[in-house]
Amino acid sequence: MSLLAIYFVNLPVAVTGAFLLMAVVRLGCLMRARRAQHARARVVDEVVAAAEEERVRVADRLHDGPIQQLTALALTLDLMNLQLDRGDLSALRGTVGQARSTVTDQMLALRRLMGELRPLALYETELDGAPRGYTSELEAEAA
Repeated sequence: MSLLAIYFVNLPVAVTGAFLLMAVVRLGCLMRARRAQHARARVVDEVVAAAEEERVRVADRLHDGPIQQLTALALTLDLMNLQLDRGDLSALRGTVGQARSTVTDQMLALRRLMGELRPLALYETELDGAPRGYTSELEAEAA
């Protein structure tokens, strides 16, 4: 059999093998792309869950702190009106002092909460340095 005949006899096998190899490579690429897509979807789900957890945490902190203290402050203002109507200025002065202290405490608590939501490190450093600084603060608090 001549060399040319051998070439043409084996050509369909070689072409089929090449197409098969290309199909396997393409399938591998598609499988990697699908795994990457699933991984991205998992990360997005985790980010959404973390954001929801943070939203609930902030809502709880606002309810347990400032909202309750503002309610107490409204009642304190009612008490101050009663003290004013009775002409009890010494009691009124004490109640005003307590109200002022409550407002000051809640302003500080809200500032702390704002700092937790948007750490100062985001303003002072580049974005990639902020997580490291925040992580260091959390590790220091845990120790």
